[in-house]
Amino acid sequence: MKLKNILKTTGSLHILLGLLIIFLLIFSVETIPGNASSETLLLVRGTADVVAASNLGIGFLLIICSSIKDKKSLKKFYQVN
Repeated sequence: MKLKNILKTTGSLHILLGLLIIFLLIFSVETIPGNASSETLLLVRGTADVVAASNLGIGFLLIICSSIKDKKSLKKFYQVN
């Protein structure tokens, strides 16, 4: 599999996960247990918002980086040290 396809696939999965978390936060008001305190709900929702936004940002970054033409620069981006 080419590096470009790997970056696009991984980026798409990150975007999908971020959107799923956002939709879960919007439509999960009725499924939250009634005995949870309001501070706990705010903590969970705040953390989930940050994770969803991070996933969306990383996904868009990976998709944009998949269009890099220079193979040397692309390998530097993809290489894990």
